[in-house]
Amino acid sequence: MSFTKFKRIPEGNWSRRDFLKFTLTSAAVLSSTSLLPKITVKTSAADMVQLGFLGDLTKAIGFFNSPRLIGLRYAYEYIEANEKGIAGRKPVLTWYDHKSDPTEAVSGFSLLSGKTMLNSSCGTGEQQLLKPRYEAEKFTTFTCSSSPGVVYPLGHVFATTPYFPNQFGFFIDWLVDNWDWKGMGRAPKVVSMSYPSAYGKSHLTNESKAYMKEKKVEFAGEIDIPFAIIDPTTPLTK
Repeated sequence: MSFTKFKRIPEGNWSRRDFLKFTLTSAAVLSSTSLLPKITVKTSAADMVQLGFLGDLTKAIGFFNSPRLIGLRYAYEYIEANEKGIAGRKPVLTWYDHKSDPTEAVSGFSLLSGKTMLNSSCGTGEQQLLKPRYEAEKFTTFTCSSSPGVVYPLGHVFATTPYFPNQFGFFIDWLVDNWDWKGMGRAPKVVSMSYPSAYGKSHLTNESKAYMKEKKVEFAGEIDIPFAIIDPTTPLTK
């Protein structure tokens, strides 16, 4: 890198005109002689939030997890683009396909544990196997398994879906208790978005719908999300 020799800055009192003239001249020299090196801003590890995904993507329940993983990817991209990231840091998603195989699940967990702040995981058998390590290594994860052996004892594992009407009722209680009735000027509205199957609709019964009405929560309807068997590799490595 070459340097350009500058004239010595004159001493004494400078007028505003002299100062601006010198500053602009110096800037022009810097620009024309490429004195300043080009700076490439790279995201350091300290500027990133590491997030993980551990689930079957290509075998028995890949049809369930692949759309979920792709949805997470797009959600994190939206947060980065529109919400300035997570606490000002870039979300980075690392995923591992455990293929519904316990050995693969342990391998994937070992790769993610201690490196990620928050994780998503799936596969009840694999979750039951890993539950002791989740707690011992403080591996915080949202899981699609609601098995008592996975969620309890309470710790670092959280179920993502209200599979049963009573779980849905607990959510409605929380919503009503935390809703800003005065500020919003209306009752809360709930839409159920899930798979068009007994698995996806198990939380919606005559009783749970009646409970929403009792709590003055407006049920705005259902949106079916069709099952989609897709290979996540292409959209995740675009």
